[in-house]
Amino acid sequence: VLGVFGFFGILIIMGFNKLPSICIYWSADENFYNPRIANVMTQKRFLNILRYIHLNDNSVMPQRGSPTFDKLYKIRPMIDYLNDAFAKHFSPDKHLSCDESMVAFKGRSGIKQYMPMKPVKRGFKIWALCCSITGYLLKYMVYEGKKESNEKGSLGEKIVLEMTSNYQEKGYCIFFDRFFSSIDLVSKLLNRKIFSCGTMMQNRKYFPKSILKPDKGLKLGKYDFATSGEISVFKWMDREKKPVVTVSTIHRGEDTAFVKRKNNVGVREEVQCPLSIAEYSKYMGGVDHFDQLQERYNIAWKSRRWWLKLFYHFCDATIVNAYIMHTTGAKLNKIRPLNQLLYRSTLANELIGQFSSRKTVVSNKNIPSTKKKPKHTQHT
Repeated sequence: VLGVFGFFGILIIMGFNKLPSICIYWSADENFYNPRIANVMTQKRFLNILRYIHLNDNSVMPQRGSPTFDKLYKIRPMIDYLNDAFAKHFSPDKHLSCDESMVAFKGRSGIKQYMPMKPVKRGFKIWALCCSITGYLLKYMVYEGKKESNEKGSLGEKIVLEMTSNYQEKGYCIFFDRFFSSIDLVSKLLNRKIFSCGTMMQNRKYFPKSILKPDKGLKLGKYDFATSGEISVFKWMDREKKPVVTVSTIHRGEDTAFVKRKNNVGVREEVQCPLSIAEYSKYMGGVDHFDQLQERYNIAWKSRRWWLKLFYHFCDATIVNAYIMHTTGAKLNKIRPLNQLLYRSTLANELIGQFSSRKTVVSNKNIPSTKKKPKHTQHT
């Protein structure tokens, strides 16, 4: 067990001491050699742990076509365990955000996605639910393609309803982008005591196109809204050619706020807009905040094994969540928290502890002798 802890400690140290490849940390070249890592375990032992690490029993893996077949079987225990642990050990702010993120992978996998408009174009798509204030990851789902679900509706609706299962009937407010948004979704969430707000495409079903002013009828900085029961749809003309459209069960039609925008001469000035748009900008960034923290000192290495990339990603997610818990607790106790670099360094030290798989070889000349020297006798 101590060897596994040492292995993870080394991975964390490698995350903030990046080199082109793993083996260089044990290099004979002193410009690359890392004594902290080399003194914990040999290169051979580290690579053997990395080679033989498994999260599930391959001998009983369901075959493709069977009713219990699972594309994520190799990493399913980790996914389920962390989802339970993340939700159990943190109480989020009432504002949550749901979004997608990508884990880069260029190898072969049946669940790899191609997203040409994303910074990471090829890899695994992950749906994430985060606390909007801290960025803490509450729940995640790896996109596997089409699969059966207990929820009905579009893919975006199913994702949000499944992701918020632990937070229904509790009055939380969730924010999401136009991929998920629909009148049906916000209505279903409202029935489950979850308030919601998100940007919306104007071609969605039940969009009140005949009630709202057309795009050309809105001047710069002006807005219009339509309300039906608890659901409101807002259209606001920003600096872009197309208006910003939001649907919300949190905000009323008359609620407004002010946002900063640059005028024609480049000076920032306050512009009035619907409150839903101002709060969407404020609370939607929870997943982005989490991704930024995770990317800074990530432990990932290239691998042909697709599930190993997800393994690295979820290990990093655990570290980031632990760091967010540290900063949150420190602020509550009015203590100055560590920055993420020092936190990861401290965590690596605690994981490694006094462990070392190397045998200590001490030179004989440094060991004091306990044998008594024989007395010399003089011969006459």
